[in-house]
Amino acid sequence: MTSRPARRRLVAAAAALLAAAATIPVATPAQAAPAGLGNVSWLAAGDSYSSGEGIAGTGGGTDTCAQSTLAYGPKSADILRGQRGWTVTPLAFTACTGATLHEYYGGGGGSNNGHGPQWEQALRKQPSGKRFDVITMSFGGNDIDFASTLQGCLDAPVLADTWTDIVLKEPVGDAPCDVTYDTVRKRIDALLTGDSFTKPGTGFGTGGKLSLAEFYAQVANQHLTKRGTLVVVGYPRLFAPTDEWGGWRNGRCNLMLAADTQMLGQAAEYLDNALRQAVEQARGRITNGTINYVSRFDLFHQNGESHELCSGRTEYLNGMSVGFRDGSLRVMHAFHPNEIGHQVTAESVAGRVADTLDPPPAPSAAASNNAAPATRRPSASPIGNGTSHWNVGDAFRSRCVVAWPTAPVRTTQYIQMRMSCQGVPQQFLFVDVIYPDPKLNVTPSTGSMLVEGTIADLTQSEYGFRTVVVHASRVVLP
Repeated sequence: MTSRPARRRLVAAAAALLAAAATIPVATPAQAAPAGLGNVSWLAAGDSYSSGEGIAGTGGGTDTCAQSTLAYGPKSADILRGQRGWTVTPLAFTACTGATLHEYYGGGGGSNNGHGPQWEQALRKQPSGKRFDVITMSFGGNDIDFASTLQGCLDAPVLADTWTDIVLKEPVGDAPCDVTYDTVRKRIDALLTGDSFTKPGTGFGTGGKLSLAEFYAQVANQHLTKRGTLVVVGYPRLFAPTDEWGGWRNGRCNLMLAADTQMLGQAAEYLDNALRQAVEQARGRITNGTINYVSRFDLFHQNGESHELCSGRTEYLNGMSVGFRDGSLRVMHAFHPNEIGHQVTAESVAGRVADTLDPPPAPSAAASNNAAPATRRPSASPIGNGTSHWNVGDAFRSRCVVAWPTAPVRTTQYIQMRMSCQGVPQQFLFVDVIYPDPKLNVTPSTGSMLVEGTIADLTQSEYGFRTVVVHASRVVLP
């Protein structure tokens, strides 16, 4: 049992923790879908940063496109189903690892790892009028051959298909990347004008050579409904700024030299600005629907907090790790967004889509000139569907593991663990466990443990990232 002074310290610590997250509202009942919205058709296209490569379980067996329903495209549709009561159908999920811009329309039956052009795949879903209300996509990384650029920067050879082949080889020393920033920048400039470095002369769209902006405009004008929106999603910086690294890293992060990660960061920022520029240029060419840009460069580094590799915070990307939960040791998972990274991206995408298809009402004439404009964001669905017993103040008892890729946070008074627990309703992604013993012998690799306590809060982020907060009175280690 916890003593009263310890319990008071725990409550105070928990209150401080929740106050620091004041922007996360307590779960509220879901809104009903707008009466006139009807079915929302959705196409989730793109490359490995859209397919879910990097999420545990992808890329095995017949899953040659490395697709996951937790990838940001289908996940954002799920958020709007659960939070706003939308009916999303059909949902065409065509994103494929390794895809280039040419493979959206072309490449024949061998494109997209044998699945054929992504637009042809989408048409098999037969949306009304061959148009979609929502199209999400990320393209361009493979066209500038960013994967090979990364391989050329690794402080170890990656000319192998398995992790064993990689880790058993000797490091190559302190040689810098074999591609310079200027080279990458020129590839990005060519991408804007419609030239792919990896597939020269193939073209992005139909009816002649198109610039990247013209490709976006063609997709919107030919494949969106009148109310629809094209959401272009960018690429993040992979590595946190080097001044945020721990000194123990000795100038290296995931087999990358500090100077090389800085160059790659510059390249990522240049690519982000280039994609943003193409979207802005496309906006002036679009006569049907709208276009939005979601910057993962900004999204993974918000309010001065880095979530890139070696940031010392929860990382939204996989590094060169052999610790994937699915046990596949799939090399291609490295340097891709993990499940949390896709969740964060999905929240942002869902917000852009909701603001376009179901915008907030205009302020009334009687409203004060100083009043803030009304906003309507996806809100938490009710704790229903057989889970009505999940209420603040109820007892909690479950077997839990530390959620990958997070680690426990310790203060002088308590330990906080972000966990995945059995029997938790699927609308909650994690359980935040607060326990008044900072010396509890828990690491990210600790197995299943029994957690008992009280549900202290049900929280969610702006777009529906929901978490159960538990004040634990007992934790039994394996």
